Amino acid sequence: MELTWPMRLRIAASVAVGVILIGILGWPFAAPAEPYGIVSLKNISPVGIIAVGALSVLAGLLGFSLSWPYGRAMGILSVPSGLAVWSIRGGSVANFIQVNGTVEQRLELFSYLKWEGFFWLAIVCAGFAGVLLGSRLTSKNGRQKRNDKKKPKQEGTYVNTSIAFICSILISAFLIMILAQDVKAFDNKLGKVVAQPTVGQIAFAVFVSFGAAGFAVKKFFNLSYIIPIFGTGTLTLFSFTFYAKGDIIRHLTLNWPASFFPNSLITILPLQMVSLGTLGSIWGYWLAVRYNYWRKHKI
Repeated sequence: MELTWPMRLRIAASVAVGVILIGILGWPFAAPAEPYGIVSLKNISPVGIIAVGALSVLAGLLGFSLSWPYGRAMGILSVPSGLAVWSIRGGSVANFIQVNGTVEQRLELFSYLKWEGFFWLAIVCAGFAGVLLGSRLTSKNGRQKRNDKKKPKQEGTYVNTSIAFICSILISAFLIMILAQDVKAFDNKLGKVVAQPTVGQIAFAVFVSFGAAGFAVKKFFNLSYIIPIFGTGTLTLFSFTFYAKGDIIRHLTLNWPASFFPNSLITILPLQMVSLGTLGSIWGYWLAVRYNYWRKHKI
């Protein structure tokens, strides 16, 4: 289970490919026009969407090649790593609201953002497609090792998978609300309001929370990191649906500064939730694999 240093460096190189291709070279396609603007699908042109999708496939393919023979397991890190760079370069939800402060503008933003997580998931899936393409190409040439053909073992019924999916969302949501905290204040209608966390807090909270979800899904359900990864987009949808209702946003607009929210979940942009949540889910899954191996051979 221990990786050699050359192998670790190759895995790091596959991550670096995503950072360079998407995080740096692809940034002009997603960069907001105004200072401290948020990175959102709304600001990306159709040509930019196609370009980002193509870069994601290429990043997945190169990530697979650089981390071979573990390319199928590690090449998928490339695209979310690049998107994670975007997630920390753009502005926050509070930054946007400070210059678009009316109730109608806030509601329009939240109604748009709640679906956006599925777009970023599609970009992550484009990276997965690049990894699968690399796997197909090497398999045809007879160079793919047997270990690389192994997929995370999927067991259980649809009910088991559904329970694992729900649990991953509940675990990640609960931990994010604990870890992504800033100033809290009492509110006579909402009970409390929370201030916009820093980007560092958000990155730590989302990564660790989905890491815990990925660990639990593997440890208790013996399922893949795919389960919590798809939970990232769903959590965004539920968060903005339940905590960004019209009466809540109207109350906040009239009584609190733009940096305060009813729950820390809606201070996290879909891009941040998906990119950092994907990385955390994969990390948690392999942590559980290593833990199971340790329990089997050390005790």
